[in-house]
Amino acid sequence: MNYKMLIDENSLNNKSLINNIKKVEVIENSKTFNIEKKTYSKYQELKKINNDIYIKEVVDLGLSLVLNKDLDESILVNYGFIKENNKIRYVGVRTSKIIIEKKLTLKKYNALYNKSGMLLINKESGLTSFDICDKVGKIFDTKKVGHTGTLDPLADGLLCVLVNDYTSLSSLIIVSDKEYIVTVRKGISTDTYDITGKVLKEEKPKIIDNLEEVLNNFKKKYMQEVPIYSAVKVNGKKLYDYARNNQKVTLPKKEITIKDIKLLEEDNETFKFSVLVSKGTYIRSLINDISKEIDYPLTMEKLTRVKEDKFNLKDSTSIDDLTIENAKLLKLEDIFNYEVIDIDSNYLYKLVNGIKIKDNSLKDKKLIRYNNKVIGIIENKEGYINKLFLKI
Repeated sequence: MNYKMLIDENSLNNKSLINNIKKVEVIENSKTFNIEKKTYSKYQELKKINNDIYIKEVVDLGLSLVLNKDLDESILVNYGFIKENNKIRYVGVRTSKIIIEKKLTLKKYNALYNKSGMLLINKESGLTSFDICDKVGKIFDTKKVGHTGTLDPLADGLLCVLVNDYTSLSSLIIVSDKEYIVTVRKGISTDTYDITGKVLKEEKPKIIDNLEEVLNNFKKKYMQEVPIYSAVKVNGKKLYDYARNNQKVTLPKKEITIKDIKLLEEDNETFKFSVLVSKGTYIRSLINDISKEIDYPLTMEKLTRVKEDKFNLKDSTSIDDLTIENAKLLKLEDIFNYEVIDIDSNYLYKLVNGIKIKDNSLKDKKLIRYNNKVIGIIENKEGYINKLFLKI
C-alpha cells in the first residue's frame, strides 16, 4: 500500500491503488467507520499514549482521520502521522519526519520525492553497489532502488541507478558494452585476482617486454573463466561460498569480447590500460589471463568504470553531492533509442485497463508519447500491443 499517494479518484495512476485499499470496520464512540487497516493500527498505538482521543470522522477513503483533540506534531511524527487541514494522515515515520522538517504539504512532498528515473552515480571505492542503492533510497525516501550492473567494492566509477517505477526497466536495459580504466600491480598474484586477496605468488617487479603487443593480442572473442570469488552460482551455490569453504568446484566459462584495449602507461611497479568489453566480462579474470599468457604474476590494483553503453562517468554525480533537489534523473527518451510515437486518450485508456489493441503494423519496441510527454514502452506481440512499461 502506498500511504504517500495523493487521493485523486480520477487519476489513472491511483485507481488500482485505491481499489486495493484494505479497510477494517471499526465502532468507536457509538459510530461505525471504515478505516484503512494500517492507519487504524497506528491510530491504536497513538491512543495508548493518549486515551482521551477518539475518531470524529474518517475521510480520504479511510486514509485520513479527524480526531476530537489536536495532537502535537512531535508526537504524531513518532507514529508516522502528519497533520493536514485538521486531519491526520499516516505516511510512515521517515516520510512524516521529512514532511515536518521541511515544512511540506503531502502534495509538495509528492512533487519533490515521487520521481522515477535513472541516476548516473560516481561510486567511490570501498562502497558496495548495494551501499549506493541504500543511500539513494534514503535520499529519495523509497525502497524501490536498483542498478543496471554491479561494481565490486574495490572498483569505483559509473553506476547506473534506477529509482522508483524505473526499477521495473532493469530487464529492458540491455547493456552491451562497458569501458574501464585499469591499474595492474606487477609481481603479485592473489586468490581473488585483485589487491584485496591472499597473495599466492610474488616476484620482483619489472618492465614487461612487449606489453602493448601482449594486450593487443587480447582484442578478441574468447571463453573466459569466471573467477571463484564471484556471485555466479554453480549447483545453486555462489562461487565465493565454495572459495570460503575451501571446496573444489569446476569454474564455468562464458564467451566474452574484448573490443578494444590500450596501454596507457607503465612503470616498474604497475601499468595502466583502458579496455572496452562486452557485458559479463570480468576485468580481474582478464588480468589473470594476461598473467598466464606472460607467465608472470599480476593482480588488479584499481578499477574505474568510465562508460556503460552511451552513459559516461563525466556526467555522473557523487553520492555525497546528491540531493533530492539537484538529482538529474534520466527519462525513457534519454535511456532508450527507440522511435517515439504519439497516442491519444482512447489508446491510453486501453493500455491502462488492459484492453487488447490489435496492430500488426508496429515493428520493434516503441516509446509512446501522450500530451507531449514520453510515458511508456510498447511492442508488437503476436499482432497485439504488449505494454512493457507505463508511467503516467
